[in-house]
Amino acid sequence: MFIVLLSVSRSLGFIIAANIYLLLVLCLLKAEDVISILKIGFAVAVFTFIILLPTTLYGNFYSIIMITPKVFAAVTAVNILSRSARWNSITGALKTFFIPDIFILVLDITIMYIMMLGEFSLNMLYALKLRSVGRNKSKHTSLSGIGGTMSSSRRKWRKILMLPWSAGVSPESTVYTGNSSSLLLMPYI
Repeated sequence: MFIVLLSVSRSLGFIIAANIYLLLVLCLLKAEDVISILKIGFAVAVFTFIILLPTTLYGNFYSIIMITPKVFAAVTAVNILSRSARWNSITGALKTFFIPDIFILVLDITIMYIMMLGEFSLNMLYALKLRSVGRNKSKHTSLSGIGGTMSSSRRKWRKILMLPWSAGVSPESTVYTGNSSSLLLMPYI
């Protein structure tokens, strides 16, 4: 909600107050977390500033003044959340706001899958780096192994999608609701 309010805000005072609040929250974290969060936040803010620099040639100073601190605040807020909260506490908070279970399940599986794919790709790049110590003229052929990451990720995603069917739930399942309770009729296995 904070990021939504930040993105629709047109007041520079609110954006500055949000950045000051985030910096105060950063003071409560560990030093190594603060350093990594600020490095990422400033790097993204500088990148945004460089991308928006050509707009100043046409006299549009408003976007560079407003968008750069918004991006810094959004990236900092997301990093604070990821460093300070466990994932299962976030999904528990979504349950208290009556978010549908299927949305939480898809979000949970997606985040876990992205993390798993990122770790796998990082390990592949480390292996490539260790393998090409010294002089290696054909480094581009070694990168084809990373392309195998996508095919293995596709197989893993297909297994995740098949989980409901292995539990006996299919798209043909019908939900009957009555006055007293609801009943899910599953096909017999």
